[in-house]
Amino acid sequence: MGRGDAVRYAAGCEDEGEPWTKGKRQVPFGIGWVPPEKSAYNELPVRVSRIAYREFSKNPDLSMSHFKSLPGREVFGDKSSEQHVADLLMVQQYFRHERSWALPSPVVEPLRVKHFAATGPWPRGTPAARVAKANWLLPRSG
Repeated sequence: MGRGDAVRYAAGCEDEGEPWTKGKRQVPFGIGWVPPEKSAYNELPVRVSRIAYREFSKNPDLSMSHFKSLPGREVFGDKSSEQHVADLLMVQQYFRHERSWALPSPVVEPLRVKHFAATGPWPRGTPAARVAKANWLLPRSG
């Protein structure tokens, strides 16, 4: 178990009715690329969530425009720009997309996509809609 992780386990049964999860190592925040001996708490999408939790806990009336300056400064330092922050928040949004306590986003979990493709129906939206929504992840040609 990674130092400081709240939960990291292999499911003994289906989590949330998803058969592909049985026996698969589950990790906090659905960040499965982190090796078991490491912690996911400093991975970029988690850092953004932690910054948001910290800042909105301190000041629930914090405006989004003011909040947006905080993760940029903390992640990029003095070189932060509005575009950096917009990109950072978009990455964080995609890692949260259709995520639950036990299931990672389909963007980061190919087994989840394979399960949807094999069993259907896709839970929210069609495969084409998912591809279009995640198109920004694809390398640009030219």
